[in-house]
Amino acid sequence: MNTLIFNLDIYFQCAGHCTGCFLSQEERQDNQFVDYVFQNDFFHQIKNLIEKKITEETQMLIIGFGRGNILSASDENLHQLAKLIKNIDQSIQLNKKFEISTSLIGKIDPQIKKAQILLSASSSVYFNVVINSDIISTNFWNNWRLFYQYNQNFRKKHSIIDDADILVLNINPDNLPNIHQLYQNLFINDKMILSPINVAMFPYQRYINEDDLLNINLWMKQFNEKFHEYDINYKNFLEQLNQFSIHDFSMLQNYFETNQNSYVFIDKYNQIQQGSLSIMGEIDYHRLNKKFDLKTDIKNFMKIMNKNSRCIQCEHQTSCILSGAYLVAVQNHKMKKNKVFLIGKNIQQSQESYCLNGYQEIFEYYKKKI
Repeated sequence: MNTLIFNLDIYFQCAGHCTGCFLSQEERQDNQFVDYVFQNDFFHQIKNLIEKKITEETQMLIIGFGRGNILSASDENLHQLAKLIKNIDQSIQLNKKFEISTSLIGKIDPQIKKAQILLSASSSVYFNVVINSDIISTNFWNNWRLFYQYNQNFRKKHSIIDDADILVLNINPDNLPNIHQLYQNLFINDKMILSPINVAMFPYQRYINEDDLLNINLWMKQFNEKFHEYDINYKNFLEQLNQFSIHDFSMLQNYFETNQNSYVFIDKYNQIQQGSLSIMGEIDYHRLNKKFDLKTDIKNFMKIMNKNSRCIQCEHQTSCILSGAYLVAVQNHKMKKNKVFLIGKNIQQSQESYCLNGYQEIFEYYKKKI
């Protein structure tokens, strides 16, 4: 992996209610930064950790600061964060990006001003704008376009023309967004906004049936048909993944572990947690397990695959595992299994014949592009 990713859980306040959010309700009400992030020795700690993880193959460093709406923090705290970003930027001689989480919920003018505090710290600052797919408010999308325009104008003024802020689309499988409306929301004066898009399709937390999963597969296919020319997270991930040839379990396990080694997650207690880059975005296993009680071991998933007739015949098993889509499948299988037990049936007699992760159409599309 030539990209090294650090994600820091430093701030949690957010008035949003995204289906896939890993934050607790208590955390979303906390408008204070974690204690460790502004301590004098934290800069040296993170600098040393980054330097230890950099290898000869490392070409890009991404540092994410999350995971709430950081633009709701105080100006004083944002200036402190800007100082930390500036210090890291000047001390690490590597191509880098600093990604700041925000939901843009609230009045937009103060958030635009706060964003410029952070933009002034480094030419490599970008915002991950998390959007709840349930939101169809015209006012919200107007705020997003205004935010985008201000930030791009700021960057042009300072001769920064590389990229744009990132849209993180949290998909609620129970309320799939209208693709045509979504597409129309990405235009300013008939000109398309060229922001990268991260699509996050998280597992169900209720009983799922075949219609649910077929709807997800169909929506993903239609979304990809409309947006395939965009810079999309799953597109970039699968195009890179398809360059590798995996012939046996040991090679699969090696790729999986290499992915994990390229991702460092620091939780709110300043502890390093295990995680990996996935088709859904960066996934930290600690919070995933806490919310869904999931077993992330790929051997566990392979046992599930052997009970699913669609999985057994599927040519995308390797992509499913290496992309992290198997985590969705494990949860969906568990929810279905729990429901089957509740209604008194034997799960062993229920051989599912459909894809459990919702990404099969996407796997098929990018497989054909090789």
